[in-house]
Amino acid sequence: MPLSDYRTVAVTGSNGFVMSVLIQRLLQQSDGPRVLCLDIFPPDEMAMKLFAPFRERLSFHTADVRDPAALKALFAELKPEALVHGASYTHVPAWEFTAPHPFIDVSVSGTLNVYEALRAAGSVRKIVHVGSIASYGRPGPGTPEGLQDEDGPFYPDDYYSIGKYAGELVARRFAELHRIDLSVVRYSKVFGPMERPTGARKTMHVPFHLAAGVIHGRPVRVTRRTREAVGDWINVEDAADATLAALGGAGAPGPYNVSTGRKISVSELITLMPAPVVWVDQGEEADIDMDPTLRSGHYGAFSNERIGRALGWKPRQLACQVAGYLEWAAQNPAVFDLR
Repeated sequence: MPLSDYRTVAVTGSNGFVMSVLIQRLLQQSDGPRVLCLDIFPPDEMAMKLFAPFRERLSFHTADVRDPAALKALFAELKPEALVHGASYTHVPAWEFTAPHPFIDVSVSGTLNVYEALRAAGSVRKIVHVGSIASYGRPGPGTPEGLQDEDGPFYPDDYYSIGKYAGELVARRFAELHRIDLSVVRYSKVFGPMERPTGARKTMHVPFHLAAGVIHGRPVRVTRRTREAVGDWINVEDAADATLAALGGAGAPGPYNVSTGRKISVSELITLMPAPVVWVDQGEEADIDMDPTLRSGHYGAFSNERIGRALGWKPRQLACQVAGYLEWAAQNPAVFDLR
């Protein structure tokens, strides 16, 4: 149904950089829905600045997806008609050793808690579940060398990817049982406006480091092997628009890869984002180090043909995605002042 037909849209993980941009673009596209922003943390100064033009159509609610009773009470009060479920526990490898339980508690149990609370409220008509290309995991038998489509295979290889894939399965089963209109989107490597270090986000993507170099003229230390490493990066604004297309598309379950749809080398990124680069050897201190032999599974590139056919979405050219990011970065230089 058209986005303007929804009176209330809830977004979990609303302070995250992807969800915050999605909220902004939802409010820019339509003057219809009120947005209910749910996050375990209050919005920071940057998020409040982003949301300022639409403040009268937003409400902020502290919500922990691990607390089913609180969620049930909150949704009973708010009665959202649609939901984008973007709450997640950021992938930090060290946390698998120091704090592993939230990967599963948030992405799996938390997903069921949110959806059961929605069912009890009896108001929801549409859910968009935010998954990840991490679900494809490491390369294994049957993993394509070319573009990875949505049908797998799946070899999730850490708690984050296990949680994301299992959470997606929970969402799909919930929709089957209760006849809810569900769409699943899987983001590739998202970069762009509003990516910033926060309490919930510690690891920045390659384009963030390059943008910091461009904005501050500060040399970026990159290992020589990284020159030929690849990734499928997608601007957050494109990812947000794909998610809104899914939100407005009835009977379009997906899952859908949200990606630029090709293997982008770090060399190409550096050409488009001409930061001063200092090339260093592997093992030396570096801002960016990627293994160029990892080129498939969640390290590869992802077909976006399915979402194009079903919802008419396609990404902008990479040069346009990068240019928009650098324009935003120039307006927000403090974001990149990490030293």
